[in-house]
This record gives sequence, C-alpha cells and structure tokens, in this order.
Amino acid sequence: SEEFIARSFRDGAGVKARYGDRPVEWMKPFTGLCYDLGTGERSGFDLRSDAPGLSLAKAEAFAIVDHSKGKAKASAPAAAIGDEGRLRNLVEFPEEVMRTIKRCTKCLLPETFPYINYDGAGVCNYCHSYKPKGLTVDKRPAFEEVLKQYRRNDGKQDCIVAFSGGRDSSYGLHLLVKEFGMTPLTFTYDWGLVT
Repeated sequence: SEEFIARSFRDGAGVKARYGDRPVEWMKPFTGLCYDLGTGERSGFDLRSDAPGLSLAKAEAFAIVDHSKGKAKASAPAAAIGDEGRLRNLVEFPEEVMRTIKRCTKCLLPETFPYINYDGAGVCNYCHSYKPKGLTVDKRPAFEEVLKQYRRNDGKQDCIVAFSGGRDSSYGLHLLVKEFGMTPLTFTYDWGLVT
C-alpha cells in the first residue's frame, strides 16, 4: 500500500535521522501538501477550491553541466558494501502488513486504491458501478465451433497453451479442460519472474 511505501521511505535512507519520526498521514482526495525540506514548514491546498492558495516561485531551467572533462575513469560497482540488508528488504514481502489491508469481497481491490469505498457487505464502489462492455453477444458457440475442429477423442493433446501458473492462466486452463473438453499441452517460458 502507499502507506507502507511512505513508512518504508520515512524509516530508511537517512530520512528519519534527518527529519525526525514524523507520522505518515492520510490526505483527503483532491488535496495536496507542500513540505519545505529546509524549514520543515507545511502548506496545504485543495484542488477544488477557487480560493487563492499556495503560490510557488517558478524554478529556473536546469542547465546541463558536463563534469566529465578530463576526469574520466572506470566507474565502481553500483551497490556499495553494507547495502546488502537494504537491498534484501526490497525483495522481502511484508506478509503481516498485507494481511491487515481491507479488500473488496468481490474484486479484491485494496483499501489503498484511490477513491475506494465499501458497502456493508464489503463490496467496493467500483464493483457497484461496473458495467460490462461488449458482452451482449454470446460468443461461446462460435468459440466451441473453432475448438471442435481440433478436439481429439483419443486422449492425446489437441492444443498448446501458454501457462504462467497465475490466476488468469490457471482459470483459462480450467475452462479449456473442464468446460470445453480440450486436452492441452501446457508450457511455461521462465524469464526470471516465474515463482
């Protein structure tokens, strides 16, 4: 969630040491906050308000300065010694934090999703306002006609299916086997992200 990301930023990379243990605060939609890192002064504003608000001085354009003249040398590795713990934290999954996040009982959108609200049954406003598009024509008979051309009755594979192991491809595989009677040969291309 955004709160977890904000807390992680606050607690790491020297931010807490420099600016103190400031709380992570929720902000109302259509509002903003300017924080002066030099003085610590905060100025809030509302994007829907017509009242004159915060005015920011226009920054000068950045000039490109070439610092490499006569100083070219081999660069050092990007990860410095002592970064192992910080880098390990980037790939660890904070399961205990994720389990506390409220989610829609129908579509699983988290409470951190922008402008989300839940009814008494835990169903979000996005599910209530969802209108399916392009589902007025039943395409199943036409799809079954295409599959009929390839379906075999001898138990051997009759189609090839890319399978990631995720929710979508697992459901697609279920449909092909159980609903459409196909016998697929599945394959997975692992490019480093398949778990």
